[in-house]
Amino acid sequence: MLALELKIWLILTTIVVVVPLIFLLKKYLFVSFWIIKNFYQKIEHKKNLQKITKEIIYKEKYIDNEKQKYEEIEQKNYQEKDDIKISNKIEEKEKDRKQELHEITQKKIEKLRYQAMSLKEKGELNKYEQKLIEGLSYDKDNQDIIGLLADYYFSIGKHKKALPLLKKILEKNSQDHKSIWQVGQIYLEREDFETAKLLISKAIFLKNDNPRYYVSMAEIMYNLEKINEAIEYMENAVKLRPQNINYLLATASLFEDIGSTENAKKFYFKVLEIEQTNEIAKEKINNI
Repeated sequence: MLALELKIWLILTTIVVVVPLIFLLKKYLFVSFWIIKNFYQKIEHKKNLQKITKEIIYKEKYIDNEKQKYEEIEQKNYQEKDDIKISNKIEEKEKDRKQELHEITQKKIEKLRYQAMSLKEKGELNKYEQKLIEGLSYDKDNQDIIGLLADYYFSIGKHKKALPLLKKILEKNSQDHKSIWQVGQIYLEREDFETAKLLISKAIFLKNDNPRYYVSMAEIMYNLEKINEAIEYMENAVKLRPQNINYLLATASLFEDIGSTENAKKFYFKVLEIEQTNEIAKEKINNI
């Protein structure tokens, strides 16, 4: 009986002591779990916050770098534009300077040309030549001065000096019929008849109303022993200058060469119609 009561007392004592202790322990465990969970959540939140902060810092740095790159590019572009503007201004100034220098040079050349023409009119041909050469010292490609100097050398028979000048003219203007004829005349006098023929034929093609060109072709044909063709060219010259005594006499002489005395007399009579005292025409008519 006593043992039973003791057991019951022990059981009750255990229940009274243990059960509250279990509830207390459970409550403690729950609170501990909540504290631990909240601690880990704070740690995780802090990690996430640090990660986000790092990303924000990285993006800000990236944006700053890109902005700096953009600003550098813009600065470079502005610098290049400024350099281009400066370069353009320098080019414009250089262009203006060259234009001004060119105008001054042209005025000097024009003055020398005027002085040269005045000397030519006075018959001071050596000084005329020197003035033209002085003009070329300012502008070696001045076509006007080159043309005058080439004409001068051609007219006094200095063909070695005239030829390079004439070729220089033709380099600039291959259709200059006068220069072509002059070069042809030089080759004619050198007895290069075929070259002369090609050149003077071209001169006639470009300018078919210049009698001198036909006379030159007549001379070429005569030297090539093509007398009939020479006569045709002389007749063309006469048509252009019917009052020219020399052309009429030359045509009459060619007709004599082929034995056509009637045609020869006809041209000699034309000479006398213009110049009654012409002794050559009188003598030829009397002797034919």
